[in-house]
Amino acid sequence: MTSRIRRASILIAENIAEGLKKKSKKDKDGLYNISQGLIEECEHCLITIS
Repeated sequence: MTSRIRRASILIAENIAEGLKKKSKKDKDGLYNISQGLIEECEHCLITIS
C-alpha cells in the first residue's frame, strides 16, 4: 500500500508539472484529470489503512 501511495504521489507532481507546460486547455485538463484521479487513489489508500 505504501508503494502505491508513493507512486501515485510522484505521478501527481509529474502530471501537474507537465500540464503547466502544455499550451492547449484540452491537454492541460487531461493531465489535471489524471492527477485528480491519483489524488483520489491516495485518499482511498489512506482511508483503507487507517
